[in-house]
Amino acid sequence: MVRKGACKVRPLLFCSLVVLLFLLSPLRASIDIKDHKYLKTNALTIYYPAALQGAAEEITRTYPLIKARMEGLLEEVTAVQPVIILVKKHDDFVALSGKGPVVAYAQPRLNRIVIDYSQMRSGVMLEETLRHETAHLMLFEITGRRLPRWFDEGVSQWLGGGLSELIEGSGGAELLKKAVISRQVIPLSSLGVFPSDRRGLLLAYEESKDFIEYIIKRYGKKRLISLLEHLRYEDNFGVAFKDIYHSDLKVVEQEWLKDIEKRATVFNYLSQHLYEIVFFVAALITFLGFIRMIIKKRRYRDEDYEDDENSYDGRYPRE
Repeated sequence: MVRKGACKVRPLLFCSLVVLLFLLSPLRASIDIKDHKYLKTNALTIYYPAALQGAAEEITRTYPLIKARMEGLLEEVTAVQPVIILVKKHDDFVALSGKGPVVAYAQPRLNRIVIDYSQMRSGVMLEETLRHETAHLMLFEITGRRLPRWFDEGVSQWLGGGLSELIEGSGGAELLKKAVISRQVIPLSSLGVFPSDRRGLLLAYEESKDFIEYIIKRYGKKRLISLLEHLRYEDNFGVAFKDIYHSDLKVVEQEWLKDIEKRATVFNYLSQHLYEIVFFVAALITFLGFIRMIIKKRRYRDEDYEDDENSYDGRYPRE
């Protein structure tokens, strides 16, 4: 005999257990570095497979310069000394990072950067990746808190000089313009968590970067630095933003959207009338070339006439 209400209690207990297990489980798999070598300097500690020793040594040489350039942008010296882990195999990195087309990630609370070295196509890409991930650590040290995802990624892209976390980071600007034209821009308030699909993820990164570049261009870099410093003491991001920019975040966001809409409109017009514009420019160049040729002919004719005048001997009459 089953007691009344038992069927309701068991599903509830099961759901509670599932939620508990989810909360207790790590977001990423643990990193096994027992077989890794390591190098330690005054600037960082790096763990790497033996096959990547050359890369690890190069990072120890270049990292202090990378960090110094970023501190110059922030106008602040930080005490960030990251632990960098190089992963040789892509499958191992995917197991650590979870889903998403990323080539590296930072764990600010652990002061750690993990890089999928198999995806580093050049020294330039590795340097950009280091800049971007170090930016995350710096922002956490300066503010002492977890920032809204869009803000964290936007400032990190500004500091890092681009979008390094995505393998296919190119084309983001065009994607943003198309999203504006089709009214598919993602509100900043919805970017606490980034989309998991590639298109949505690229759009989220591009929006984040574009907004930060907009407020720097309009209000100046020092205002952004002041906001970072203010966030050390103010828990509420919206309040901190209003304190520094003297305007609500949503108001500034609307101004930003109008700005990119203007840019997108120009982009759309140019793309739709590309052939006409190219034809007009070609015709204009041809016309200017024709005018230049006429001017040259007249100049040569005048010079020949002057030469005749200068060579005339007054003792003999002109014919």
